[in-house]
Amino acid sequence: MTSTDPTLTTPTTVSTVGRRARPQWVRAAASMLSVHGVVGAWFWVGAVVLVTLATLVVDRFTTVRVSILQYASYAMLWFPFSIAVVVAAVLTVYVANGMTRRSFIRGALASSVVVALGYGLVMALLLLVEGWIYGALGWAHGAMGTDDDGIVEGIWESGLLAPWGVATLMVLAGLVSGLAVGAGYYRFGGLRGTVLLPFALLPVLGAQVLIDLGRPDSVGHLAGLGDWVYPIVGAATLVLAAFVVAVLRRAPIGGVEA
Repeated sequence: MTSTDPTLTTPTTVSTVGRRARPQWVRAAASMLSVHGVVGAWFWVGAVVLVTLATLVVDRFTTVRVSILQYASYAMLWFPFSIAVVVAAVLTVYVANGMTRRSFIRGALASSVVVALGYGLVMALLLLVEGWIYGALGWAHGAMGTDDDGIVEGIWESGLLAPWGVATLMVLAGLVSGLAVGAGYYRFGGLRGTVLLPFALLPVLGAQVLIDLGRPDSVGHLAGLGDWVYPIVGAATLVLAAFVVAVLRRAPIGGVEA
């Protein structure tokens, strides 16, 4: 007996008319963002726990007068940097799966921008929350200064946008430096990659030394550079991004360049 039920006799097909596969660089960026998202979530959970414990310890022995979270900016800078070093080193895996070098590079740089914006926003929001808690407890929420009192207003006390922008620039500098370090070692090997380190680390070191989350006791502020520290670090980051593109576009697959 033959069934005439159309659900049994007619093959089920899915129309692909009008569908377009996502560009390779978008898929690369999504893959990298998934990695950054997972490890980044754990990073911020750990940062909140450690900052909370540090605040309780400081309150136990003295009066809290400055933001404790501000010191997490160092970890916020170097942790994404370390992840970016690894990202640059897995070029072979992506190319072996049919992706072009160009798509890999575009995905890596695009994901770096998104990650920097995300980290910067989280830092800015946490600083606001910390400020609200400090205010409720009657604590000052300043930054270490250079005057006799030693405490001045921090950039985070001006609202959300300023710390978000500064933190974003710092993280982006760290990410691009990480890509440059990984790209240098990937293409040129241990010796030449190490020789390139001073150049590859310029943005991340500049972000820590010159910007330092806009703190008044930063080297950039003490040197009288003022707001010039931001375009200086931004320019160094752009130059290094161009270096990453140039190095990875012609990097050999599965080996160090002779």
